[in-house]
Amino acid sequence: MLHRDVKPNNIFFKSGHLKLADFGFAKETSKDKDLKQTGTNIGTLLYMAPQLIFEENPHYSIKCDV
Repeated sequence: MLHRDVKPNNIFFKSGHLKLADFGFAKETSKDKDLKQTGTNIGTLLYMAPQLIFEENPHYSIKCDV
């Protein structure tokens, strides 16, 4: 699962557990599929991975959520 909008507003801490919320931009993936999604500039600009903003041909991969 690619979240594609990880930011502080989507992370909650309660009773010693972290929870990730707002899966509106999430994309389901599988091991059989290529995790690179070309042309997907999705998310909040201030929290986007630099490669999505500055690369000529950006692609969203699992690395962008990290």
